[in-house]
Amino acid sequence: MYIIKATALCFAEKQTYTQDVLSAVLQRLSEEPEVPVLMMRTVLQALTLYPSMGPLVLNILQLLMEKEVWTNKVVWEGWVKCCLRLAPMSGALLAGLGRRALAAAGGVPGLLAALRAHVAALPAARRRAAARGRARALPGQ
Repeated sequence: MYIIKATALCFAEKQTYTQDVLSAVLQRLSEEPEVPVLMMRTVLQALTLYPSMGPLVLNILQLLMEKEVWTNKVVWEGWVKCCLRLAPMSGALLAGLGRRALAAAGGVPGLLAALRAHVAALPAARRRAAARGRARALPGQ
């Protein structure tokens, strides 16, 4: 609880905690071996305060995919919220999810819309391959 209040106080100090400072902090947090509990909450707050951080957040989400973020319920929920916030730009990330993670994301309509938009923008051959992979991963697709 105190950490959440402390983080809120930091975000309120926009002169000190600029976009550059928050970018450096988020980058550092993403490099930790274990994802910090409140990291995704912090990422979402930073994205709300500085929407231009979208590309950095996409990179962070990519790094978290390598850590199998879908195995941690709290972090996964934050990851999904970030993808929803960054849709349709997050479609490429979603296309890179493995079967297990894609199945876990399958129940979130906004994510599927971002994935479909990404796949629709692909050349025809890649679109067919992506559709086959998605059909195997998502029940009812």
